[in-house]
Amino acid sequence: MKYCGLSIINCKQQKIVLACMMENMSQTKINQPRINLVAGTILIVVTLLVGLTVFVVMQRHSEMLLSKACSRPCKVESSNL
Repeated sequence: MKYCGLSIINCKQQKIVLACMMENMSQTKINQPRINLVAGTILIVVTLLVGLTVFVVMQRHSEMLLSKACSRPCKVESSNL
C-alpha cells in the first residue's frame, strides 16, 4: 500500500478525488464537440447577418448617390473610335 500524504485515509481520499476528476474530464471531452458545433453555428450566422447588413447599407448608399447624380442633366460626350 502506498503512503500518500499524512495517512492512509488521505491516500484513499486522494484516489477518490482523482477518480472523480478523471470522470469529469472524460465528460468534458464528450461535451466539447457539441459546444464547438454550437459556437461554429453562431459564428456563421453572425457573419452572414453582418455581411447581409453591409450589403444592404452599401446598396442603399449607392442607389442614393446614383439617383442624385442622374437627377442633374448629365453631359455625355461621344467619342469617335
